[in-house]
Amino acid sequence: MRTIIEGGPLLKMFKRYHDRVDFVFIYLLEAHPKDGWSFGDKFSAVKQHQTLEDRIEAARMLVDLNTELLSTDHKAKNKVRVLVDNMENSFAMSYAAWPDRIIIAEGETVSFVSDHVTQVMQNPQNIMTIAANAWLEQYFSKNEL
Repeated sequence: MRTIIEGGPLLKMFKRYHDRVDFVFIYLLEAHPKDGWSFGDKFSAVKQHQTLEDRIEAARMLVDLNTELLSTDHKAKNKVRVLVDNMENSFAMSYAAWPDRIIIAEGETVSFVSDHVTQVMQNPQNIMTIAANAWLEQYFSKNEL
């Protein structure tokens, strides 16, 4: 998630489509917690969540890094809305979303799912935002005529 805060392809995608697409970030279990597979303090800011309250607090800490871009208000427009997965990790398990994945839904229909990070790592030059951007470009070129 730091990439959308600090810049990079996710931020570019948000800036390009935020007026036509609702962006939602689902906070999952930590990929690199301080008390687990840590990458140091810069990338591992919190311990693995033991309770839903821990996960909610971690999501709030993330939002506090950039309140102009992120919001915990599920009705916020023109911001990335940050929600949390439950402690059973139902969202992560349903979409193989851990540690990260881009999913595009139209209403209640899932229309696009990016490659899983293990697939992306086989060809790291093809980061998951490339396919998501291509899908959005095609979608809007067909639907804005």
